[in-house]
Amino acid sequence: MLAAKRLILKSALLPDGWRESVLVEIDASGDIVSVTPDAKLSDGESPGGHAVPGMPNLHSHAFQRVMAGLAESGSSGSDFWSWREVMYRFANQMSLEDLESVTAQVYVEMLRSGYTAVGEFHYLHHQPDGSPYDDSVQSSLTVLRTAARVGIGITHLPVLYMRAGFDHPSPRSEQRRFINTLESWQEIVKGSGRLSEQSPNTEVGAAFHSLRAVPQELLREAVETLDASAPRHIHAAEQVGEVEDCVKAMGVRPVAWLLNEIGIDRNWCLVHATHADAQEIKELAGSGA
Repeated sequence: MLAAKRLILKSALLPDGWRESVLVEIDASGDIVSVTPDAKLSDGESPGGHAVPGMPNLHSHAFQRVMAGLAESGSSGSDFWSWREVMYRFANQMSLEDLESVTAQVYVEMLRSGYTAVGEFHYLHHQPDGSPYDDSVQSSLTVLRTAARVGIGITHLPVLYMRAGFDHPSPRSEQRRFINTLESWQEIVKGSGRLSEQSPNTEVGAAFHSLRAVPQELLREAVETLDASAPRHIHAAEQVGEVEDCVKAMGVRPVAWLLNEIGIDRNWCLVHATHADAQEIKELAGSGA
């Protein structure tokens, strides 16, 4: 445990704008318990300088930190899909101990870089051979406990991943650690929610890997089971090929389908959306997502 602190900041960016002489009280666990502007300089220790709130990292796959830089060959055949093959090879060799170590490393790196909260888009659910752990929530538990130990706030987002693509109803063998039925995914979400109650600065939402990985009728059903205020994330329009495949299979672009069929609102985060068109961007902005 740390010693409680009272810090006086020369200025800080608060919800109502920049304020001067800001007293920040921090308890022995390292949590900020109060922020008071226009305080007396004698009220606390002055570290000097100015302060802004810690940044949230909205999209993390912590286990991928271990392969950083190893999939970018620079050759003409190097792209997202070749990167994905490298990722599969790493994912299918990682033990829970490896996951804990890598997650701790990347969360410490985030804190050192000014990120104080993370959205963990977690789909490494099962054992390397694809069979569930004895406790289906064990992998999520590893991530949640690591975040608490490191001291970073976390929104844990167990990912529903069901198939290899629009025209591939069965998953590839390399995806075996990611795959769940709707029912087994719901158990992981519920179990993670119970675990989150034991840790401060912890929230559990839900994520859907992508429209190519979750059939549209099951995506609708899954969304209906969530608490109305639960954060929910999905990869969308990340690659040109994904958009083209979606149009071919469903007759509509992925972001447009989500806007029209799911009812995107402020609880949603559409990750990447690199290839959203102008109309989709306009509608996303209006949705509050």
